Parts: sequence; structure tokens; C-alpha cells
Amino acid sequence: MAINLQDLRVRLDQLTEQIISGLKDRSRFPLNKGVFIDEFSDGYSWLEYRLKKEQDMDSEFGRYEFLDQYPIGFRKDQLVKPKMKREIPQLDVKTFPLNMGEKIMDFYINMVMSLCIDGEDKSLYGETARCDARNILMYQERIDGIGREVAQSKIDNNPGIVGLKTYEEIKDSLIFPRRERKVIRKAVKIARRYELIQPRWHIRTYRRLIGSSDSNQRYVSPEFIEKFFRGLIDLTVEAEIKYIKKVRGSRKF
Repeated sequence: MAINLQDLRVRLDQLTEQIISGLKDRSRFPLNKGVFIDEFSDGYSWLEYRLKKEQDMDSEFGRYEFLDQYPIGFRKDQLVKPKMKREIPQLDVKTFPLNMGEKIMDFYINMVMSLCIDGEDKSLYGETARCDARNILMYQERIDGIGREVAQSKIDNNPGIVGLKTYEEIKDSLIFPRRERKVIRKAVKIARRYELIQPRWHIRTYRRLIGSSDSNQRYVSPEFIEKFFRGLIDLTVEAEIKYIKKVRGSRKF
């Protein structure tokens, strides 16, 4: 069955909402840089260990039996084995790895450095690691998971894309600036609704009205959200280009 591009866009819109919600959650914690670098157990940092446990659960339920599903930060054979075999339907996409994990991790950590108030609260490392792991898995789903489906849909609609030679030629055939601007505007709108972007009235008045004394709460500018989603879109396009180039490499001409 052919991939429905409109359905993919609905899923991307849903992920936009979830991603903004995840940013709001992370903004409530201080930077807690130790989550990324301090050892928690077995040589893994707090984030790495939490990320492994989240994906162990997915693996146990058979997610990575689907050949187009890839964990981030770990190989499939590093995760626990599935409890039972699942029936795997015929896939609409190619199953080769896109290897976007390192870039996704770097992108996320750099974003957190700008998002959060500098500081360490070790009593919150566990909750911070949980938030970070779940956010990263959402980015993996958007960039690698949906990205490859979008790329396959575009190949189905325009097979000539596979014959394009250069990175820039493929990129020019994939991007839709109007659609991208719409996604970014929607993200800013959602960020305002979640009050991730500072309310228009004075922050002290705002805190008095809601009775909040959360000194860790961080507000960002609309430009921060625009830059962040521009980066997400660029990484997704990069994943799509990798997918298309791998499709070309797998074909015999």
C-alpha cells in the first residue's frame, strides 16, 4: 500500500505539539549537564542509561523486529531480546540504516544548553534523564522514522528524484519552503500556548498571578523556537536525502 503523504503531515503536526510539550518540560529543569557526562551505571551516563532502558522496553515488545525501526545510541543487539515474535507486515519503505543518531544527540544537547538555566541539581538528575530520553526518542521518530517515509512517498510520486546526482539537486527537489514556514509558525503558536515563550506581560506579574516561585522556569523567544524547528527540519531533510541516495545505490541501472 502506498504511503499517504497527507497522513504523514498529520503525524508531523502531532509530533510538533509533543515536541513543544517536551521542551516545556525540559525548561523546568536546570541544565543539569552532569546527566550527559556523569556515570550512572555500567559505564553509561544518566542519559545513556535511561535511553537504553526506554529502548529495552520497546525491544522487549518487538519494535525492533520491524527492520525499518532503529534504536538511537545503541545497536539492536545491545538491547534486550523480544519476549515473543510479532507478525511483521510488508513494509512500504527500505530498511537500511540512516545513521542520524549522533547528529540528533548533538542537536538535542546543544539545544538544551541554550534552553535551560545554567545550574546543577543532582536531586533532579533522574527526572531530567527521563525527560531528555523521551525528547530524543521523539526527535528520532521525526527525523529517522517519519523522514524515511516522507522520502519514500516523494520517490513514489516522483521517481526521477532517485536519478539526481548531487546533494543540492536532491535537496532542492525535496524542500517546500511554504510548508516549512507553516510548520515553524505553528510551532511558535503552540509554544505561546504552552507559555514556553514568555507571556506578554511582565514576568513578576505573571508569577504573582499564578503563584509560581519556580526559579528554574525558563522562557524563550519566538526566534529560539524558529531556529530550533529550522534545525529539526534540516535534519529531517538530511535523513530524506540519505534515504534517497541509498535507494539509488541499491538499484542496478
